[in-house]
Amino acid sequence: TNVLYHYVARGRSFAGGPAGLLLELTREVAGANDRNAIERTVCERLVDVDRYRAAWVGEPALDRDGLVVRASAGGEDAPPNAGGTTTDSQITFGNGPWTGALRTGDLQVVDADDPAVAEWPGRDRGRGSVAAVPLGRGATVHGVLAVHAPEADAFCEFERTGFEALGRTVGVTVDARNSRELVHADGVVELSARLSDHASVLVRASDAHDCTISLAGHVATGDRWLLYCDVEGADPGAVAETAAGDPDVERCRGVFDRRDGYRLELAGVDSSLLDRTAAVGASLQSAVVDRGTCRTVFEVPKTADVREIVAELRSTFPNLEVHSHRDRDRPPEGPTVPDGAFEGMTDRQRDVLETAYRAGYFEWPRETTAEELADGLDIAGATLQGHLRKAQKHLLSGLFE
Repeated sequence: TNVLYHYVARGRSFAGGPAGLLLELTREVAGANDRNAIERTVCERLVDVDRYRAAWVGEPALDRDGLVVRASAGGEDAPPNAGGTTTDSQITFGNGPWTGALRTGDLQVVDADDPAVAEWPGRDRGRGSVAAVPLGRGATVHGVLAVHAPEADAFCEFERTGFEALGRTVGVTVDARNSRELVHADGVVELSARLSDHASVLVRASDAHDCTISLAGHVATGDRWLLYCDVEGADPGAVAETAAGDPDVERCRGVFDRRDGYRLELAGVDSSLLDRTAAVGASLQSAVVDRGTCRTVFEVPKTADVREIVAELRSTFPNLEVHSHRDRDRPPEGPTVPDGAFEGMTDRQRDVLETAYRAGYFEWPRETTAEELADGLDIAGATLQGHLRKAQKHLLSGLFE
């Protein structure tokens, strides 16, 4: 291909060049657990090769006015490292490529003489190229990796693809670490909060029909969400029609009637609330939307900095009001956290099993077909059946063995 020709023409082998390094880093990150170690290793390994002059990882400061540098490498060419805290040096980088990467979730590449990177610290600013890599996937971006290469037009298509994969892997690894901390915490802090003026499909539908919509369950599907909701106080068909026409929803359908309401399935939902909750290491246990106002319950591990998590949530949702909090000395409970009989089951098996249950797949007669279930989860039918069989075998083994 033209990309391969470009790469070879510039004297770089796939195995030993930047692409090989990025592949190695992606594999290392996928098996790591400690976020600080991951970020430090990525920066140090990148500047160990002549290809890159400096690298640093930053995350938004709590006031959202700048970035806090969590890890850096490259000596004077890199910004000072704040050690992963928000109390040391804070850097305001204006509207540089890092800001665009955080906002859009897309990799950004500019020339180093671009005015947007004028505040890059170090003696070599103004020469070469700068890449800003979002660390996450979709709307869930934990931070940004900034890389400075001394060459102009340094980041070819191979490298961009490699950096994108590395950024997604770091994001997935951080998400998994947050989930493990929540699942295995000895206790949790339960936060009851109220959210007003929140633009979401559930708020818009509730406000339009003057009704109450309760979130009964949610499952991540790629960079979007699959939601199950109960409707009270309005014609469910009308609510479903409104939700189906919402720009943040790919499709909506009624699943089955319930004695106290009606259950809707919303697929391909773009939810900033669920994205942000997952990004800060919390779990949304319940959400009830009543005529434009959302009442929520979050859980965070006791070991987490609760004030910082609340500040992170408020940075995205400034109208969030926390009404109460209480400690619970037992593992988290709820629709999105494995526990008890589910211990040892993979997250994906649990997600598929929960989705099948909430969609009425195990009812007789079935309210949802396997094809509809697989379509909602955006997976192949054979993959769905494999997850379901393994999950059911796991549960039955706990009962009979």
